[in-house]
Amino acid sequence: MAMVTRQAINSGAYLEHFESLPNLWSSERIQNFLTETMAERPEGLKDTWIFAYG
Repeated sequence: MAMVTRQAINSGAYLEHFESLPNLWSSERIQNFLTETMAERPEGLKDTWIFAYG
C-alpha cells in the first residue's frame, strides 16, 4: 500500500496505482475530477487535506 502524498499528487504518480485495477475511472477522468474539486475549494485556504480510503 502506498501513501498518497503532496508530491505524488503534484507529479501525477498516484495515477499509476489505478492502471492495474479494471473498471475504474481513466487517468484522464481522475485528473479532471481532481482539477474540478480543487477549483471548488474555498478561496484563501492555506492548506487542503485530502482523505482517501480503500
